[in-house]
Amino acid sequence: MKQPKRTAPQESLSVLVIRRTGWVVGLRWVEAADTRIRLRRNNLGDTHRVQVGRKPGRMTGFARPTKVKRGVRLCSLAAAFLEREGGNSYGVYQLDEQDDRWLFLATARGRLSVMGDVVGPLREVEAARERFLEFNEPGDTQAGWHDSATPEQALSWQVLTRGLTRAQRRRVQLREIPSVTNVGILALLMVSLVAALFNWRDDAALTAQQAAALAAFRARQAVTVDKPAVRASHPWATLPPSSTFLSQCWFTREPLPVSVAGWRLTAGECTLDGLRLRYVATAGSTVEDFAKRSKELLGQNAGFDLTEGGQNGDVYIPFLTSRSPVRDEVVPAKDPQLMRFVSHLQRRNIRVQFTEVKPPQAAPGAANAPLPQDWREFTFSVNARLAPEWLLAGCDDTGLRLTSIAFTLSPQGQFDYTIKGSLYAQR
Repeated sequence: MKQPKRTAPQESLSVLVIRRTGWVVGLRWVEAADTRIRLRRNNLGDTHRVQVGRKPGRMTGFARPTKVKRGVRLCSLAAAFLEREGGNSYGVYQLDEQDDRWLFLATARGRLSVMGDVVGPLREVEAARERFLEFNEPGDTQAGWHDSATPEQALSWQVLTRGLTRAQRRRVQLREIPSVTNVGILALLMVSLVAALFNWRDDAALTAQQAAALAAFRARQAVTVDKPAVRASHPWATLPPSSTFLSQCWFTREPLPVSVAGWRLTAGECTLDGLRLRYVATAGSTVEDFAKRSKELLGQNAGFDLTEGGQNGDVYIPFLTSRSPVRDEVVPAKDPQLMRFVSHLQRRNIRVQFTEVKPPQAAPGAANAPLPQDWREFTFSVNARLAPEWLLAGCDDTGLRLTSIAFTLSPQGQFDYTIKGSLYAQR
């Protein structure tokens, strides 16, 4: 099965200045639940951020604008697009007619898409638009997608900045991420202020305050408060969302060659840590040629069972991201959770069956009984010829976690996929 081509990466971030406002394009967008706002030096060098939307679909955009004059307020043009268009919308806007610079923006289900905010020549921006439409569905609305701007219209990006209210401009404004220097100065000022306050206080007043605080602490200690029941932690909070796993697997296997030094790709499997490939020797091919060529093309050493004749070559490619984003979302009850997933697959004529994972039972007389669970886990395995990225496109992945995507490739070039994972529901 022919796979879609990967689009080119977006160009450098740009700031478009109108009077005292700088409209920033090309931000790095992530789900707010998948990231933490940390100090500047621990946040990939970004200096500014903006949060848009409401939980649980809130998005965070990061930027590192340079050469911006003092007093210019920075705002996100993609966030302004969300304020004006929202829903299921996308559009291609012209940034600079002379330099052939365009901008692609997109929203899905009322939230910004991480596949939007792409800056570049018209060819690259149109490719980003096609990729977005391939991997997304407009949802259950009758209206479908709203195309707000096309290259034929050549609409200027400035139309998105007109008519915004003062409240909307505050929501799309970028805020500076604290740096280590600023935090250190603030901490030093606070310490100095506290020290001056304690020096100013009278010793007798300070002693009385300490005695009162000690008495209040002992009074609180004397009150018996029932502790809330301790429950087992949610397993899906430690696993990457299905969208993240699909993206990691796709961008790792998509550029792989189906033939290396005469060896033919026959199977592979994406797990949580990486992608394992199986190549099979053909007539006249050698393990030496495959080992050398696979190191050049795939960047990894190949493994063989030479005692069995060296007919199979295995290559393991770890995922590039060292830490996958995780989230601990609230999951629905069993029936609506399973019904939603089954309906999504039925629309594609795919059958699925579930197996419930029963919680461990405490042995009689055991000292450490297992903690009670407030969830239920249902494992599944789906076989299809449709690529997983297309099969699960538009699926609500609340409580959905994938653990394996395996595929086989026939000599005629036919892919067959097996997707394994778990669906979690409220008990």
